[in-house]
Amino acid sequence: MSDLADRVACSTDNSIYQILPQAVIYPFDGDDLTLAVQVGQRGEFTSVVFLPRGGGTSTNGQSLGDGVVVDTSRHMRRIHDYDPETGLVRVEPGLVRDKLIDFLAPHGRFFAPHVSTTSRATIGGMVSNDSSGKGSVVYGKTSDHIHSIELVLLDGDVATFDAKRAVGDNDVTQAADRICRDVEKILAPHFNEIEQRFPKMKRGFTGYNLKEVRAGDGVLNLPKLLAGSEGTLGFIKSVTLKSEPIPAHTALAVLVYDSHDTGLRAVPDLLEARPHAIEFIDDKILGAALRSPFAEDVRQVLGITNEGGAFAAHFFEMSDEDEQELERRLVSLKEHLNSRIAPALRPIGIKILRSPDDIARVWEIRRACQGLLAGFDKNKRAVAFIEDCAVPPENLADFVTELEAVLEARNIPLGMYGHADVGCVHIRPLMNLTAEDERRQIRQISDVVFALTQKYGGLLWGEHGKGLRGEYSEQVIGSELVHVMRQIKTLFDPLNRMNPGKIARPIDDQNPILALDEVPMRGAFDAQIEPDLAAQYSNVLRCDGNGACFNQDAAQPFCPSYKITGDRRLSPKGRVSMLREWARARSTGEVASAHNIAEELNEVLETCLACKACAGAGCPAKVDIPEMKSQFLDWYHEDRKRPVADLLVANLERAAPLLDRIGGLVNTLQSTALVRWSMVRGFGLVDLPKLRHRRSFLNQLQKLNVQTMSAATLLEMRDAERAGTVVIVQDCFTSFYDADVVLAQVELVKRLGFTPVLLNYRAGGKPLHVRGMLGRFRQMAQQNAHDLAELSKAGFSLIGVDAATTLMYRHEYLETLPDCPDLGVQLLSEWLGAQDLPLLDGDISYTMIQHCTERSLEPQTSSQWQSVFERSGLSVNLVKAGCCGMSGLFGHEVRHQKMSRALYDENWRAVVEAEAEGGLVATGYSCRSQVKRLSGVQALHPAQILLSHLRNR
Repeated sequence: MSDLADRVACSTDNSIYQILPQAVIYPFDGDDLTLAVQVGQRGEFTSVVFLPRGGGTSTNGQSLGDGVVVDTSRHMRRIHDYDPETGLVRVEPGLVRDKLIDFLAPHGRFFAPHVSTTSRATIGGMVSNDSSGKGSVVYGKTSDHIHSIELVLLDGDVATFDAKRAVGDNDVTQAADRICRDVEKILAPHFNEIEQRFPKMKRGFTGYNLKEVRAGDGVLNLPKLLAGSEGTLGFIKSVTLKSEPIPAHTALAVLVYDSHDTGLRAVPDLLEARPHAIEFIDDKILGAALRSPFAEDVRQVLGITNEGGAFAAHFFEMSDEDEQELERRLVSLKEHLNSRIAPALRPIGIKILRSPDDIARVWEIRRACQGLLAGFDKNKRAVAFIEDCAVPPENLADFVTELEAVLEARNIPLGMYGHADVGCVHIRPLMNLTAEDERRQIRQISDVVFALTQKYGGLLWGEHGKGLRGEYSEQVIGSELVHVMRQIKTLFDPLNRMNPGKIARPIDDQNPILALDEVPMRGAFDAQIEPDLAAQYSNVLRCDGNGACFNQDAAQPFCPSYKITGDRRLSPKGRVSMLREWARARSTGEVASAHNIAEELNEVLETCLACKACAGAGCPAKVDIPEMKSQFLDWYHEDRKRPVADLLVANLERAAPLLDRIGGLVNTLQSTALVRWSMVRGFGLVDLPKLRHRRSFLNQLQKLNVQTMSAATLLEMRDAERAGTVVIVQDCFTSFYDADVVLAQVELVKRLGFTPVLLNYRAGGKPLHVRGMLGRFRQMAQQNAHDLAELSKAGFSLIGVDAATTLMYRHEYLETLPDCPDLGVQLLSEWLGAQDLPLLDGDISYTMIQHCTERSLEPQTSSQWQSVFERSGLSVNLVKAGCCGMSGLFGHEVRHQKMSRALYDENWRAVVEAEAEGGLVATGYSCRSQVKRLSGVQALHPAQILLSHLRNR
């Protein structure tokens, strides 16, 4: 693809750099890789260079360049073979690690290298960087788990290299044998030099691993050379991996320290207790976690409130096949801490976790470290360029102390986390790289930190590959071995067409290895955006390329349009990249370019479901694409005609009360073939919901003796009357299309001993915001916000009905009205969580799926709903599912039918159709509507369930 959006999506990774490729191709299988190489040998294409790309999460520009990106992550995700006897599994390079873990789990096995980006890191990328991550003190690196690699070579041959290939009498007409013979010849004169110069540490030299490629006399382990080669030697067609048995029993000790220095100095002694992993986080991350959606986990699971002076934590994990042996080792660990650790280095607190759920929550906090730092300073970003320094564990504390001093002298704060057991620290300086003087410091800091790693016997690149740091190789291993690396590169890629500028260049190539400060930086492009636009789209500039939106887990809300298409343009990161490019073109006066970019940008934003997952806990930068989309559409339609459907949507909320007066007629007409055809042809809408007859609704309210009041009338109440009054805030969708839910919520509040009052209906403006009609939305928001704020200030309890609409008051209103106060409209789960609930009798087990916006923006609501049902004596299973595919009117639009239905099939259908009608609970109006539309099942709201049991008491 040569579309700008495809190219822009692949112009960045998780590093500080930005390079626009010439094109992007998405091979469907290994044959397409061979075809790409063959085409590249023809005439005008012989100068094309290839840039293999997996998850795009590298921290040092590994997959960036101005050639042709070959992205295997979209289609090459297959698992080909699994041998239950040996545990060997053959996979394609685009397979994400978590998908492999899911496949292996029923067999009692797992793939050991555990990177924090496991939800989007591809196996090909892990091989190319020789990734390791948590647990490497026991399990080592990716290269330790490779049985064989199938590689597409630049001459079009396909060669399979296994971990133990004898050199000598093999058939030299075979590419693999020929290459092994030539590698042996290249290495043979330099064995002693390799042994002396290569660092002796767990996180050894990567790209190219000359030391470990020689498995023994006459035996080569070529996968050790290919792992860590960062796509510079050929295309990975498939990898056969070794899997490991899942440990039968695991426990985790949370060790709390009064400083990270104390904790790091204790590491060498802690290693004597034989951990499977020791991970650490510093005070900045602990503090950020206590201010984040992880706060409850930090307090409850880790037992840290910071009231006791906790400034660092170690997560000390142990595993064993024998439960009693594991318990013995835990006792031994406590004894070890008291007897073998110097008093000054002992933790100030220790908590042992045995529950798999608790342990999983701890590792979620650890995986979120980068994201927690992303929100630390709104004017600076936690940037990666000295990201993965590694030194022997006994030197780690001294190394960190000096490194902190280097950055402190430059007035640069930092956050730290990492793998204490192998001396690898993830250092994230907080910098503003739109400032030229701070960009200049990248070189200065890198040189100083490199010198520190040398001083302490380590490496600047200890885990995440070299990328654009290859220039330091000669200072580590000397010119003789750099020449050997160039010979290896020449053997595989003599014309320097595979990811040039990284690791090594062929012997006859005069182009130098890319210098880390001579490659375009993303901050330099962002600096071109004019201040007003930068302020308006500030969330866009916060994206650091972490790639959390590439998560393929169907149970997670983030990001539905990417998840179902695999199209990186349609991810938050892809959309952010185009928004940045559009804002830059507008700012620099490139009128024609800005116009063309705007058309492509409108296309990639059009499939955003406005689920707000990218504004919640899932996205480290909380880029909030729906908000950015709304602002863009507001600008875009200043001089472009809006679609006819926008006019219908814009007036939907205001028209609903009028249409409801003739609801019977409207519903009848809506059922006719002519009206359905007209809605499809004229407005592009299908399967529109039926109105709920308002008269029946009002009659039911009258029977309940519940009044409907205006805000002004409520404010006239005496103080004594206000105390027990609960105001139900209506929304268009439940009041006019699902009124039984409103009635249930009203009666539930009444039966719990309160006086419910229904606030007069007013349009909230959600459809206006989604369609980018911000002028009208702002007016509506101002009117509603004033009344809600006054009611809240007067002491009324306010409860919304639909989760997505209720959360609009906290997000879209605040984004549009900067001075808007907290309007105090609670979600039902929040209000119920603060009430004394009666114990109910129920013999039905309910399955609940929450609205994805609710889960994303207020993740604590999951535990709130669980608690509400459990305290009421009811059994509920909260199923984690992504977007149902409805998302307001998205699922009713003709152009979105394929995506809407595919999302439902992936996330919801199996759960819905496994439940008997009456046992399924869904908190969102959109979700219940989609369930009814596509499965013919009537899902209920939690209020309806609780009320039915209250009635039967």
